[in-house]
Amino acid sequence: MPDQTIAQILAPLVQAEVDRQLAEREQVVRSDPRKWWTVADVRERYGVSPAWLTDNILAAPRFQRELDGIAANFAGRMGWRFEPTRFGDFMSKHFADIAKEAAR
Repeated sequence: MPDQTIAQILAPLVQAEVDRQLAEREQVVRSDPRKWWTVADVRERYGVSPAWLTDNILAAPRFQRELDGIAANFAGRMGWRFEPTRFGDFMSKHFADIAKEAAR
């Protein structure tokens, strides 16, 4: 184990998380895709806090254009909403890199 790099240790964990997310995405696609997710839904599905979600995804300038039409902030009591299928695709594509960067 001492000869393993952090990347070698994290790779199976990250892959397991990606696989879990893909399985959840498939479940969401089979459920009602018209119901947009809340921050609580995202927290439950991805195990991230609202602060982590904001700091690492929603407030990240590099994702603003890509999230247009996927995530919408309805000011007031509604807050953020996420289109499930497209946000699931976004998370499958970016979550591993985001998690690595956030861990630094």
